[in-house]
Amino acid sequence: MREIRNDAKVDLRARLLRSSPADFKLKPTSDLPRVWAALMEIGVPKGAASIVAVADGSTSMYTSVGGGMIGAGEHPTGRDAAMHFLKTVESLLELMPAVSDLPLPQPGAREVAVGDLLQVFHQHPTAS
Repeated sequence: MREIRNDAKVDLRARLLRSSPADFKLKPTSDLPRVWAALMEIGVPKGAASIVAVADGSTSMYTSVGGGMIGAGEHPTGRDAAMHFLKTVESLLELMPAVSDLPLPQPGAREVAVGDLLQVFHQHPTAS
């Protein structure tokens, strides 16, 4: 795993949301015919903490204000958890409305964004 420092200038979240499966050389599989990436976010006072899973096994955690870890998918436990997350999202995709804009979640909110083979979907769970 590699740490992302606070001074990193790359907005990984925006980059992922602008990406397509072709950017990662991904094609549909029997387990993931539509979902190629998912982003789970938790709103915090100054932005969001994001966990990213990509169907190629890439797994990362980072914050919108800088900092985080990339490369968790290099480890079997991280890769297995990411693939389980993607398969779960695949099974629930019909419950998620398509969106054209995806702002950071508000503090305390938990959200999931999904890159499927056609568009970005978004689910804002109700508070429990």
